[in-house]
Order: sequence, then C-alpha cells, then structure tokens
Amino acid sequence: MDGAGESTRQKLVAHLKGGEVVKGYSRDFAPGSSHFHLLSLAEPVASSRRISVDEMKAAFVVRSWGRSEGHVVRRYAFGVGGMKAEPGRRALVKFQDGERIWGYALDQEAPEGGFWLVPADPDDNNLRVFVVHSSVTALEFLDGRETAH
Repeated sequence: MDGAGESTRQKLVAHLKGGEVVKGYSRDFAPGSSHFHLLSLAEPVASSRRISVDEMKAAFVVRSWGRSEGHVVRRYAFGVGGMKAEPGRRALVKFQDGERIWGYALDQEAPEGGFWLVPADPDDNNLRVFVVHSSVTALEFLDGRETAH
C-alpha cells in the first residue's frame, strides 16, 4: 500500500463469539459502528470481509500478527516495562468463553456496545482491545468493585 492513508489503517484481529479469529487491516473500525470491514492481504488477491460487531467478542489492535496457532502468552503485572501513566482503571475482564484479560479499562460505561482496554503489560502485542459488552461475564475493577454483565 502507498503511504497515503497509512496512518488510518489499523492492524486488527477480530475474535468472534463462535471462536473464529479473523485477521486483517481496517480503515473503518470505530466504536459505535454496527459493522466494519477487514481487508486480508494474505491471499493471492486481496479480499474484504464485513464483520458485525454483534458477532464479535473483541477486536485486538495489534503490533504484529503473533503466533499462528492462536496461543497467547500474557503477563498479568501492571506497569511492567515502564508505563509512564495509567490510562484508565485497573481491571480484569472475564469473557463468556473463559478467557481473561488484565488491563486498564477506558470508558467502560460508554453506550457504544463496548469499551477500550489497554493491556496491563505495555510490552504486550496488543496495543488496545475493543471489548464487546455482550461477550463479558464480569468486569472486575482491582479496587475491589465488580460489574457483572
């Protein structure tokens, strides 16, 4: 791709509620939208797929595509790697499929159907995660308060 518009292109990994993982680039992902498109460049011909936010568990904005087998190694300590300031409330997100993610919850009460989570580990491959409210069983704030979904 040329450099024009490069700054608006996001490298995303969409985890769908059914367990499917879809990787690609998006220029139209935004909280509050009902859908967005992922462009895959892995095939001989580029293809685009429309993703419904209602079908999604979470969208991971990533540095790199990571491991192909889907296994993720996460550190759960906050501030590892010298994070300068905490960007939100320390939280643990528990998903319906049993996955757990530790991070800093931003605008968790936003009406857009989800909220942003910045990983606890600043060296994590995920830059930020858009968590869909309907895929969460609990959001525990590490100050002792819990919000069930």
